[in-house]
Amino acid sequence: ILGIEALGILVGFLGLIFRVNLPIIIIIITYIISIILPLIIIIFEMKGIYLSEIIYMNIAKYYSNRNENSKAKEILMKILEKYPNSYYLHKQLAQICEKTKDIDIAIDEYIRVLDANREDFETQLKLGKLLNVQGRKQEGAKVLKELLKIKPDYYEASCLLGDILYEEENYKEAVNVYLQALNYNPDKYELYYNLGMLYTKLNDFQSAKEYYE
Repeated sequence: ILGIEALGILVGFLGLIFRVNLPIIIIIITYIISIILPLIIIIFEMKGIYLSEIIYMNIAKYYSNRNENSKAKEILMKILEKYPNSYYLHKQLAQICEKTKDIDIAIDEYIRVLDANREDFETQLKLGKLLNVQGRKQEGAKVLKELLKIKPDYYEASCLLGDILYEEENYKEAVNVYLQALNYNPDKYELYYNLGMLYTKLNDFQSAKEYYE
């Protein structure tokens, strides 16, 4: 930031010393690089986003778009040494690892993302899905239960949790999950069908009939 400010000030200072009437476009550029650009950078840094972080993230995105994912991961891991708690860097690395099927690493990175921002509900759902895919169903269910405590109207989380509980033969708890989801999504026919299936498993055929109907 100081370097950018110094460059803008230097241009204006040289114009004064040599009494040069700078073109208006040069004056505008001088103000931009000495005042406006540093202010923008400071605002970003106040929000926890740093210029070098943005540059490296875009370079990594470039390589990822070219399917050079190993190079993208290398770049992100290098900048993470400087910003080890960066929400954005960990999230981008997790997404690339998921893309390359490095699911265990992706899970670890998504956990770090949530450590940095507990209100990233999309990432919490993603973590629950990946844990389920890896056969870590109980861990996935725990993540989804925590998510639904905060955001009980999250339909996708309810469906995924219900599916996991069904597969684990925890039918009564799955019923409770789907019934809660119905409070927020009464028009979702899948919920009625799933409840019909669950009540059939529980030998409550009258309730199953009602939900199938």
